[in-house]
Amino acid sequence: MSEDADEGTVSPAPAPKKKSSLGIIIGVVVAAAAAGGGAFFGPRFLSPGAAPKHGAEAEEEEETSGGGHGAASTVAFQPIVVDVRGGDDVHHLKVVLTFELAAGTKPEDFEKFSPRGREAAIVYLRSKSFDDVTSPEKFPELSAELTEKVLLAVGKKRVKRMMITDFVTQ
Repeated sequence: MSEDADEGTVSPAPAPKKKSSLGIIIGVVVAAAAAGGGAFFGPRFLSPGAAPKHGAEAEEEEETSGGGHGAASTVAFQPIVVDVRGGDDVHHLKVVLTFELAAGTKPEDFEKFSPRGREAAIVYLRSKSFDDVTSPEKFPELSAELTEKVLLAVGKKRVKRMMITDFVTQ
């Protein structure tokens, strides 16, 4: 209870405001978004591997990842587009392959062998059905086989790693 200064009478204290249900809903949504963001980004930013590395540890990582003074060159094939069959339909598959070159391999030298690699990729991909190239379960096997065929064609000693950097079906 409070006392009015002018009148000298006692009046009841103002009733506390009820929180609106809209405010509660907004609070729950914000809390859920924060929790979801933490679950998604937390492991990336809070894991021990996310801390900056110094000294020998950083140099070792640069050597294995291709960074540092001896950074590996990368070369990408022009997009490869092939037709794949899905029943009676013909679908298009576009693939871009990118290569981390082995130490001592110059991009100009690698490019001399790129037609062989492109041919190997085209022959392999044309042998696959639409279901083969669109099935998530079959993708690791398809990727490994494609890598093996292309690296055999361009020379495994020239390439440190091959990556599929674009893979689109229509």
